[in-house]
Amino acid sequence: MPRLTIEGATVTRLRVPLIKPYISSQVRSGRDAIERTIIELQGSDGTVGYGETVGTEPVFAIVRDLCNRLRGRDPFAMGAFRSEWAPLTFSNMNGRNGFIAFGGVEAACHDLLARHLGVPLVDLLGGAQRTAIPCAGLMGALPVDRPIDQAEMEAFITDRGNVASVVEEAARLVAESGYPSLKIKSVGRDQGWDLAVMQALREAFGPAMGLRLDVNGAFTVVEAQRLGRALEPLDLEYFEDPVSGIEGLARLRRDLRTPIATNMAIINMDQLPVGIRMGAADVILGDIFHWGGIRNLCDLAAVARAFELTLGLHSFWEMGIATAFNLHLAAALPIIAHPIDGILWLYPDDITRGDRMKVRDGVLPLPQGPGIGVEPDPAKLAQWSVGQTKVG
Repeated sequence: MPRLTIEGATVTRLRVPLIKPYISSQVRSGRDAIERTIIELQGSDGTVGYGETVGTEPVFAIVRDLCNRLRGRDPFAMGAFRSEWAPLTFSNMNGRNGFIAFGGVEAACHDLLARHLGVPLVDLLGGAQRTAIPCAGLMGALPVDRPIDQAEMEAFITDRGNVASVVEEAARLVAESGYPSLKIKSVGRDQGWDLAVMQALREAFGPAMGLRLDVNGAFTVVEAQRLGRALEPLDLEYFEDPVSGIEGLARLRRDLRTPIATNMAIINMDQLPVGIRMGAADVILGDIFHWGGIRNLCDLAAVARAFELTLGLHSFWEMGIATAFNLHLAAALPIIAHPIDGILWLYPDDITRGDRMKVRDGVLPLPQGPGIGVEPDPAKLAQWSVGQTKVG
């Protein structure tokens, strides 16, 4: 039988509106649209493998280049390709964008291989250890219906009566999807507001609900210590990136009982041993984008298991293709002990064929069929496409 090779690719860049702005300490006015790149790799046997990653112009350009380099190559040999492209983290001259692009392309190769072999992707990862994957409901910091300016944001959080609107949005999400965990962003401006929100959520949902507060590194160590101590009676699932950097997280973790999680300070193998030695986190939040693909994420899982850390899957605006990869990873890797992040509810529709993925009773089912079990709908891609390149 001839060896499978990659004959060509189609790379589509999307700009997808959100149904409401998503506010965080990084985008305080509210993000109202998301850019994605969808990758289709054509195999020499007629099989197509799909991938998804970030859709900014720099990432889209790197994806195109990687797909060009892959023409005629063996998708079973991605390790050799990765070593040629960037044998060291330092060798990736495109920085974080390079790994984000590589992660989407490498994932598409995994899907291509699984479809070529006629097996689900999870079988290539060791087999499914569960088929219903718990999910967390993600919320922006403020429940607004349009982008707001700095003055409006400050006025909103100054009025503690607005805490009730945050609880109302959370209650709607839980009623619709049964989430066992809720993650809410902080605007990173007022620890009193964050404390009032988390207290209200705990009161509304009781002790069984997992609660996560994500600051995106906006507070100083002193500010985060003050807030963290006030939050301890609420028994949060974890406190995510309350400060920026490994040093700050390590100092904070020594002082607080609440588990510390990060997806910002530890995002590659060079940072992982330093973070572990310094005791910077209890929970590492990985994704196939920042970590540069499925193989690297599985390496992360093995290291985390060896050092008795727990692993979560971080949401980086994935639509249905990338969500399917997350479901296969969570099914195969028991160390992914926390309900996985997901943001699908903020999109007006998904990009996959058939029924839209929807969290029910707090879980998403593992997709069935070869590969990741889903594929993009050309009509939906065309609806939001802002650019497309064909390779080969």
